[in-house]
Amino acid sequence: MQRPASSDTLQAERDRLHDHLINALPLARRLNRTDHTLTEAQHLVAALNTWHDWATGHDIPPTNLITTARILDKIDTHHTALAEPLTEWIDRHHIAPARTTRPQHHLQPPEPRLKPPGLDIGM
Repeated sequence: MQRPASSDTLQAERDRLHDHLINALPLARRLNRTDHTLTEAQHLVAALNTWHDWATGHDIPPTNLITTARILDKIDTHHTALAEPLTEWIDRHHIAPARTTRPQHHLQPPEPRLKPPGLDIGM
């Protein structure tokens, strides 16, 4: 028995959607992760170039130095060690704090809970 044309169109669209879910979405997710990794690598290269220019005596705008120190401090690699002398230099020259200070969370005692009004029947 032959299906009507609208049924064939519906099946073709269902197959296309299935292919999209199976192939295209995972590929898009991988590309997105790759793009994020590429952006981080580009920021690291720019920070390393700025750090090198600073270390060799070039004049670098303060905002670039601060950004460089933050990027190098954030990266979990051996490049983190480069952030320390730059951060100290920024602090010593009173440019700005290069590291973001994390808020201190002090433990507060819980608020006393008021007993809701009602009948106390001792159960």
